[in-house]
Order: sequence, then structure tokens, then C-alpha cells
Amino acid sequence: MALPFFKKGKDKAPPPKQAPVSAPVESLPTETLLTMDMGASGIVVEESSGAPQSAVDEAAIMYASGQTDMAERLLKDILGGGDRRAWHMLFDLYCIQRREKEFEQLALDYAMRFETSPPVWQKMGSNGGAGAPQQAEAASLELPGLLDKKAAASLREGIAGTDKKAVVRIDFSRIEMVDENGADECAKILSAARKAKRKLQVSGVDRLIALLQDLNRATHSRAVHWLLLLELYQILGQQDNFEDLAVDYAVRFEVSPPSWSEVQAAEVVQTKPAEPARSPRPTTAPCSSSAAMPPRITTCWST
Repeated sequence: MALPFFKKGKDKAPPPKQAPVSAPVESLPTETLLTMDMGASGIVVEESSGAPQSAVDEAAIMYASGQTDMAERLLKDILGGGDRRAWHMLFDLYCIQRREKEFEQLALDYAMRFETSPPVWQKMGSNGGAGAPQQAEAASLELPGLLDKKAAASLREGIAGTDKKAVVRIDFSRIEMVDENGADECAKILSAARKAKRKLQVSGVDRLIALLQDLNRATHSRAVHWLLLLELYQILGQQDNFEDLAVDYAVRFEVSPPSWSEVQAAEVVQTKPAEPARSPRPTTAPCSSSAAMPPRITTCWST
């Protein structure tokens, strides 16, 4: 992961000899760690010069020199300053060190501070050292009960932050409600991932399909719910269902439906089954001993 650092300027004029003149500080890059290519070599620090060194820069240099504990403490100290780069650097540090518990707590603080969706936890490879080869690992993204614009934004960030060669696992099983903005954004995100030939695994998709089918049967159904259902049929490779729904969509809204595209279908995986409930221990039971059994295996239950 490349931290947003100033690059060395090659054309910078030498300072005048008469009196020091404060040069204007270059504006910070707008690119964040979430939009960068999260490569296999960990955080990469680019040499900086010409601008005053900030606390964020110092933290990155500490990390690059192996002082990860000091870098973490410094980043925590400057979280209150409002510089989101420090937050995202700390998120990345927790991902690299596979500290999911601390990541989730930081995500909660981030959401409360900035009133926006935090980054999504992503598992890093076991060979996290600089220069070490790393196999792309699957990213698991679980959508919440309400599929709205914020949930869709988290889905977009999760896919964008995952290695392009890695499998993206999307769990739809918790979804209970879908609003118009969420349906519209989710359909666009899935369509973009499909066109980019991302490898997708989906679970709980039957539940979402059934929910959308119910919404589409309503008298005042919304076109965005139809389009999301069409996109789900598309990524699942269910061409017959897609064609039937496309015809109904054209009749219902009097517009041309999306066209079918031959792409690799997403893999449907089962959600983790719930653990079976344990049988309660009997509160009372008589002591008994079978005549055919030795007395030593007599069983007694007592309160």
C-alpha cells in the first residue's frame, strides 16, 4: 500500500541567498489509501522533500524503519486533529497486523466522528513482509439488514480495496429491507464488478431475490428494484429468469430493458449454518441400573 507522500521535485529552484522565503506548501494529495492499489509489499514510503514534515509523514517513516509500535502511538495521538490520512493509515496497519478487534473499534470511532461509513475489514496475506510474494486472498463483505446508500458505499469500498485477482465474497443473507438509493447503487456496483470480470462469490442471494420479487409485485413498484433483480440474475448466469423479467420490465415501464451479457457467473456458496442448540440437561431423573450391566455404570441425574 502506498502512502500519499510528497514526491521529490526535480524542478524546484534553489532558495535565494539574501533571506529565507517560506515556499508555499504543496497541497496534500486527494487520493486516499482506500483508492490505492493495495499491493503485496505492505506500506511503501516514498521519499519526501521540500515541505515541512508532518506527524503523518513521521509515522510512515517510523513504520518503514520497523518502529511499528511508535508509529501506531503517533497515529493514535493525531487522530483528533481531523486528518483522515492518519485514520486510514491506522486502519491499514491493523489489517497488516491482522488485528481485527482493534480495527472494528477504530471503525466504530471513525463512523461516530465523521458520520460516514468506515473502511471494511480485509484479511491480509500471511507473508506481509516487504518484497515477499503474496497470494491474493478472498475478501468477505457482509451487507447489513438495510441495503441503503451507506451500505452500498461500503460494498463499493470493499470491492475497490480488494486485489483485482482475489475473490470477493458478498453475503446478502442479512438484508431485510432495500430502499431505492441502495438498490440503484448496488445494481451499478455489481454491474461494474461484472464488467471488470471480478471473481465473485455470493451467499444468501436467494433471500434477496425473494425480497425483490415481492417488491416488484407491488402496485407502485420501483424500476430500480427491477434493475437490481435483473443484475442479480445476470451475475448468477440465470439467463432464462433474466429474459422473462426483462420482458415484464419492458411492459411495465415501457422502456428497453438491459441486454444479457455472456460473462462468468458468480459462485453461489452457502452461508455458515447456525450451530445446533444443545439439548438441555435433565433436571431430574431416577437412578437406575440395568441387571445386565455392572453396577459401576449406573447413571444418576440430580438437581
